[in-house]
Amino acid sequence: MLAGLFVERFYCRYLCPLGGALAIPARIRMFDWLESYKDCGSPCQTCANECPVQAIHPTGEINPNECVNCLHCQVLYQSDTKCPVVIKKIKRRSKTGSPGPNLPPDLNLGRPPANHPNANKTPVS
Repeated sequence: MLAGLFVERFYCRYLCPLGGALAIPARIRMFDWLESYKDCGSPCQTCANECPVQAIHPTGEINPNECVNCLHCQVLYQSDTKCPVVIKKIKRRSKTGSPGPNLPPDLNLGRPPANHPNANKTPVS
């Protein structure tokens, strides 16, 4: 219990039998479903610094034996306020005035189409 004060998720990482059992198939995983940009790790260190269990190496590689699949790195991967790669893409798009390659210029990013159920509609009286 005392070690938990100094090492985050100490029990889950070092003592839990389930964690040890899950580390074995993590080594022979068939799919690499945790996405990352090629700029991850060099020069960007955001995910490596913010990973709660330090499962991301400074090179940007995710260590499957340490990863507890909290998906915090995937939230950062898509963040337009924390991920430098996404921020750079947004700035580039705003400078050129286009939403991106192969997308129509009148596309509103972040908003669903008008006929989508989640689109804001005026209430019918």
